[in-house]
Amino acid sequence: MNRPLFFVLPGVGLLLFAILTNADAAPGALPDFRAEVHVRDRINGKMYTAKVAVSRYGKRSETTHPRYGKMIAIANLAHKTCRTYLVNKKAYYQEALDPRSPDCDLDLDRLFGEYADTANTYSYHVLGATKPCGHYKRRKLGEGMVNGRNTIKWECTDPIKQVTYTEWFDPQLGRVIKHEEARIVKEYDHIVVEPLAKSLFANLQGYRKYTQNSFFDLLRIPEFSTTTKKPTDMSKLLPNDRLQICMENCQARHNECNTTAKGDAGHKKCDHAFDQCASVCEKKYPPQ
Repeated sequence: MNRPLFFVLPGVGLLLFAILTNADAAPGALPDFRAEVHVRDRINGKMYTAKVAVSRYGKRSETTHPRYGKMIAIANLAHKTCRTYLVNKKAYYQEALDPRSPDCDLDLDRLFGEYADTANTYSYHVLGATKPCGHYKRRKLGEGMVNGRNTIKWECTDPIKQVTYTEWFDPQLGRVIKHEEARIVKEYDHIVVEPLAKSLFANLQGYRKYTQNSFFDLLRIPEFSTTTKKPTDMSKLLPNDRLQICMENCQARHNECNTTAKGDAGHKKCDHAFDQCASVCEKKYPPQ
């Protein structure tokens, strides 16, 4: 089945934070910190805000989508894995980190509808980079404050596409903390430098693993949700649509089970029942 670009690109983006030092980064290991990431579309307005934790162990993002609920993305540098979790449906998928940009936030960007043309977008691989402008031509514009942080402002130019954008580099963090291009603005705010526990970047337990395609099948047609009107002509549904409805019925039962479950044992029993239900759905309506 041919899928839109929205569903098939690898989940990589937002932060490039190589732990190696370079001429533009502060000497020694880069410090751990917590922050908020604000992503804004200059045409359509605010897109989303995510709470992030950045460390030598990896990076963790948490945000809430108005339709899909809470989502967590964890990049683990030791395991070289990227996991994207859908909390409400206890689902995740995993893939290898892209060495150019070891992070998991690209799918978060897409779920919020960030870009139509990724080939002409530069902010996937820049916010959090340890070198301003990457491999593109750069020109220092001066110094200034960004959200209370001292920064060096750079103009970055892609000489082939003749595209120019601006970055603000924080020497203390050794990272770009603001990126601004023609349409998109991304920046860190409320930055708190402090040591972060390794456990924060560990895999979450109690989630069912899906392929990337079947993971997005859980999200494909939220208008068919068990809480809203069902389609009137079921014969016109695609196999993945049927999988979606089946999975949502499993989730509805899981929610009901958890409301009356007592203690960890009770919730584990609910999770086990959901796993069995989801397995039946996948066998009956294999993802395409």
